[in-house]
Amino acid sequence: MRAQHAGMTLPIRLTLASLFSLLAWNVAACAADSDTGNRSTDDPLATAADGGCDPAPPNDAGTDAGGVCRGTPFQQALVVPLPSTYTVAGYTFGYREFDFATQQDPRRILHHAHDDFVNGNLQIQQEEQIYHPEERILSVAGYQRISKITRAGQPSEYRVRQSSDANLMDYTYNLPTLGPTSVMTTVDRWNTPGTGRTEYYLVRNGAEIYEKEGYKTVWSMAANLTGSGTSGWEGLAATSEESTGGLVLFLGGKLNTGGYGIFEQRWPNSLPSSAGTATLVVPNTNDIPFGVSDDGCELYASRKNGAALEVVIYRR
Repeated sequence: MRAQHAGMTLPIRLTLASLFSLLAWNVAACAADSDTGNRSTDDPLATAADGGCDPAPPNDAGTDAGGVCRGTPFQQALVVPLPSTYTVAGYTFGYREFDFATQQDPRRILHHAHDDFVNGNLQIQQEEQIYHPEERILSVAGYQRISKITRAGQPSEYRVRQSSDANLMDYTYNLPTLGPTSVMTTVDRWNTPGTGRTEYYLVRNGAEIYEKEGYKTVWSMAANLTGSGTSGWEGLAATSEESTGGLVLFLGGKLNTGGYGIFEQRWPNSLPSSAGTATLVVPNTNDIPFGVSDDGCELYASRKNGAALEVVIYRR
């Protein structure tokens, strides 16, 4: 069930420099036309409004992932403290929405517009209520989620789900057995050779990353991180290259060559193929990436501040 709710505004911690940068970025971005999102026709929300301009550089739409930004370090731009009930952060790529989950009964998935969120307005754009007390939501992206399902007298299991009650749908299908560290995100992936884009859901399960087109039923492997020069993976964010349809992934972890934090790594359009070199783009952080802008210039991560959840926005 979705409902509109009155919003609430919480403070954002900003330096004067980052505030000036944010204002300048918004002026530049909103002067340009916003992109259409090019949603997959498998998405029942494909005709929904795109959600306005994106506070990112004017070349945001239609550039290869990373553009002039690829491989360069990110700088922390702002930190958004979240309500105490928010326990999980996610991102819907095509709509530029921040997605959050709560664990009270009924569980709730809350969607916030990107442009409002980065300006400190935490007004809820859409809400879904989930009347399944056996669920604990571990990861959320778009309108699907990974949940731990615990029923009396049965072992726990981990499933990809969407909606609730009579409309509950299971999208786990042919995925291998999921676990407590499995996470998901979304990406609008360029079709080769750069002719339009299609929405995909991505799931990282240990070292393996699987993708599924929109609301279809088959998962296929998109990347295998084993032997890619990295280890200890956390989180997942992704964007796509227009020229090749390849993925650019962002994960928390360690580089075999030394150093830890958030790294960036290019993966080809089809497997088996070797990954590109992993580049540390946010060093020495335990922040967990969950989303990235179309051009790869803005990265979204979550972290705990005591018991509270925060979203950290990085820019480069």
